[in-house]
Amino acid sequence: VNFVMVGDVWFAMDERAQQTLRLDPASGAPIWTHPAVLRVATVTEQAVSSFRKVDDSSWQVTALDLATGAVIFDQRLTGLSGHIVKGAIARNGQVFAEFGAQYDWNFERGAKYRTYSVAFDAHSGKPLWRTPFFD
Repeated sequence: VNFVMVGDVWFAMDERAQQTLRLDPASGAPIWTHPAVLRVATVTEQAVSSFRKVDDSSWQVTALDLATGAVIFDQRLTGLSGHIVKGAIARNGQVFAEFGAQYDWNFERGAKYRTYSVAFDAHSGKPLWRTPFFD
């Protein structure tokens, strides 16, 4: 079991039971349980967001309601060969994902990425907008 505490919000990721729990910091009692192990990326007053690499061209982005653990957004993003997800955050009905698109490889320094962000509608999962590339 791995624990993460962000401010007064406490999470436990239980690999053996394949679940993520939000715990009450005063008692240690579960507030809610989610049936998958999430790696906490960001926590806002509304949501906890997570992302993980599925395979060489797919990433899973998940956001849960902070109070209830209900799924706000859970989408597999495919066709992302040469891309990485660098961050995810859910707020006000939208999920923002930051991506890196590989444009170069250096043996000594590794991959170089250009960064861009995409906003998704949390309910439909459809992209709303995308930024240009940033170096």
